Amino acid sequence: MTTPHIAQILLYPIKSCGGVALETAMIGPRGLEAGAIGDRRWVLSDEQGVMITQRQNASLARVRIELAGGALRISGDGLAPVIADPAEVGDERAGVLLFGRAVTGHVAPEAVNRWFSRFLGQPVRLLFQKDADLRLCDADFAVTPGTDRVGYADAYPYLLANETTLARVNGWLDAPVPMSRFRPNIVIGGAPADAEYGWRELAIGDAELSIVKPCSRCVMTTIDQDLGIKTGKEPLATLGRAYFMAGPVGRGTAKGAMFGENAIPTRLGRISVADPVTILAHKSPHAFRDEGASVSVAG
Repeated sequence: MTTPHIAQILLYPIKSCGGVALETAMIGPRGLEAGAIGDRRWVLSDEQGVMITQRQNASLARVRIELAGGALRISGDGLAPVIADPAEVGDERAGVLLFGRAVTGHVAPEAVNRWFSRFLGQPVRLLFQKDADLRLCDADFAVTPGTDRVGYADAYPYLLANETTLARVNGWLDAPVPMSRFRPNIVIGGAPADAEYGWRELAIGDAELSIVKPCSRCVMTTIDQDLGIKTGKEPLATLGRAYFMAGPVGRGTAKGAMFGENAIPTRLGRISVADPVTILAHKSPHAFRDEGASVSVAG
């Protein structure tokens, strides 16, 4: 086994839309940054002010994103591409419900909203999180409650996943799934399967991350990220048998089928593909339920 290292860096500028593979990026306070573009700093909202993700409309997986200087080039389903530029977002603000909690964003230019409305076949607005639009991490899992922040990611600014753990899961599946099903920001290579579930503090490149909570998974893992269609019950069903937990984590409780670990930065800095991952501190391994697959979680 080689030394743990970064195998992939993945940025998702618009929540639930396509990702962008990077060779290098900055670890920012709210998520990965590539120049002016941050991870999940944009989110779609319907007419009732409720977020739209692949959970509601799997076709969002087919929205392709390219970085165009300090803006996004958005394409998909044969529509003429449109540019979303943070510098062109005005002062109009709107609220959007993320998992029942109201957060604020700034409304994208009308051309962008028309593009997504046509793509989805319903009136929608794209909202951008400016720096003043503060959204805090859950205090039960924050490193510094009241300070740690996040974009429009589900709850935390970073998600780490381990290639070897996915290989283990794929060994139980009739049809293996790619890492894209799990939409991580940082993919780790060269580590033993399940090693990530025993890590507490990491140094990567110039940055440091604190592992705060295993990531509970949802129906999005069953959506083909190239075709934008639901493919069945896997890999979620297998994760529910082999990587289910319900118990205390830090100051809170984690429950569900898990894959990957959520993280919060404790030192900002640049990371690059192939950077070694140094384990600064370990924790007691998670107590996963095993109901049909042999799982041995590394400490």
